[in-house]
Amino acid sequence: MTDPLAAAISVLRSGWVFAVYLDALLLVSFAVPTIVRAAHVSYARAVPYVVGGSFALGVFSIVTGFYNGITDEPFAIPRYVTVLWAGHNPYTYPLVFDYTQIQFLAPPVTLHSDTTLVYLPLSMFVQVPFTGSFGYKGLSLAAWLATVYLLRRERWAVLVYGGPVPALVAANGFNDPIVLAFLTVAFVAPVAAPWRRIAEYVSLGMKQFAPFVAGVYYLFRRQWIRFALVVLVTFLFVLPFLLWGPFAEIFCSVFFVPPNACASGGSYGPGTVLVMHWNYYLWPVWLGALFGPRLYRWCRSPEGERHFRRARARLDARWAAHWRRLSQLWVMLAAYAAGYRAGFSPSAPIPPDSDPLPPDVGNPFADWSPTVPPRSPGR
Repeated sequence: MTDPLAAAISVLRSGWVFAVYLDALLLVSFAVPTIVRAAHVSYARAVPYVVGGSFALGVFSIVTGFYNGITDEPFAIPRYVTVLWAGHNPYTYPLVFDYTQIQFLAPPVTLHSDTTLVYLPLSMFVQVPFTGSFGYKGLSLAAWLATVYLLRRERWAVLVYGGPVPALVAANGFNDPIVLAFLTVAFVAPVAAPWRRIAEYVSLGMKQFAPFVAGVYYLFRRQWIRFALVVLVTFLFVLPFLLWGPFAEIFCSVFFVPPNACASGGSYGPGTVLVMHWNYYLWPVWLGALFGPRLYRWCRSPEGERHFRRARARLDARWAAHWRRLSQLWVMLAAYAAGYRAGFSPSAPIPPDSDPLPPDVGNPFADWSPTVPPRSPGR
């Protein structure tokens, strides 16, 4: 039996089927624009129905428990601050409590939680006071909707991130949509620069993925001072708790997955971490929605066109015709990598929101309507 087949059978036998199903369902969000095109519906007409239906599904999930209760974050995160107010370090002092989770078409269940804080410190404070888990789930859903609004000029992006599965992630009360809303403000919101910096710094203090994304972004743009600020600001948020100690245990809780692996001597394997964390897959969906159209515009700009043409020519020569559409992303990434190796520095920040891109046969991210002919293969 081959190793990949043995691994697949092991996953199916281990009870991870539901987790794998949820992970795959979230990544299918990238197919929503394709489904809309297959139905011969314009993006402009589809967006209100997709976003409105997804929001309604999120509210329905919160109220009824439909596909809900997958995480204890909406119950635990608002409570961590009470540990801090009681004079304990939330990274070392356990938060122990019972909570009731409603279920769809089934009686509510009482669950037990015994955890320490595993996120960055500001995550404790971004909440709606005195509203409990329903307030936190509502905040997460509102943050998802705010992000969709900020992406509104890119209808392809709205259809991807504004679909029903990202809305369900938010309705479950994961803190990721809240962090992503702050990052979206930092990167693309048409607001003054100081407000962008504030939103970015808040995200850096909430969850470990945010400094990684911001840091890689600034490295790719050769903005070394910004990169240094990301590292510094993140460290300053954690520093008081590191000094509170014990240093090694807190450092491990903040910067390693799983958080207690160093102290306990045990660890989840990478496969377990990736499969069992449905919310992790929201990040690539958001990254694709935000940066896909912008990366394409760079590739077709005077700055990136020559790199794009060379990369496309190389891949067109190697890939069969029916794979060329799937190679579009690799062409863009290869073009950017070639430009980066050539030493270019982007001449401007991420383009701010503007009017929706007009329908364009050659642009897979542009606005679409049934009157526009389909893209030719490899273009």
